[in-house]
Amino acid sequence: MKDVRLRLPADERRASILEQAKVVFAQLGYQQAGTREIAAACGISEATLYQHFRSKKQLFLEIFYSFGAQHHERWKNLVSEQVQQQGREGLERAFITYRILCAADPTLAQLLTQIFSETNDPDMKVAAQKYLQSIRTFLYELVEQARATSILPSTTNGEILALQGTSIFVMMLVTRMVQSASVETLLTDTQLVQLGQSWLGSCIPIEP
Repeated sequence: MKDVRLRLPADERRASILEQAKVVFAQLGYQQAGTREIAAACGISEATLYQHFRSKKQLFLEIFYSFGAQHHERWKNLVSEQVQQQGREGLERAFITYRILCAADPTLAQLLTQIFSETNDPDMKVAAQKYLQSIRTFLYELVEQARATSILPSTTNGEILALQGTSIFVMMLVTRMVQSASVETLLTDTQLVQLGQSWLGSCIPIEP
């Protein structure tokens, strides 16, 4: 019987590949996932895969940039809403909210971890740096907004708090990287909330 594959428009096929490849990378890891396994999961040949992506790395990075941006936007929206509704407490819960989103999409959470495990590669390193910079920028914007609305003291140093907050995210990622479990068991939910409280509790004044 002749093998008849479903023909999709190029943009739909590309989107389908990204979705299926995300699962393969999450299950096997970047190093172990091969184009053969990815193509098989997508129901296409390796030749077709290479028509859309010139390399495994390009595919992985496009998944990271695309789905990572969506994840980051959801986190920003949730935290912004928390701050509007709960004030300082909502800001303190920025880290636990990130954990909750990762738990809701463990496949993507695995990819976020993997990108930081591959930073010996220059392109991977740039992607990881951009991701951390987006976190730092958002935390700075949050702190500045909190200052403007008197949620935090007007003397709060937004730059330092944003840097400290980003360091907490790095700790969360490293904790996940050294464990086989999908949840950061070395950092409990209670500890993350306490970290958020300590983070804002420092409220380092701006130098006169």
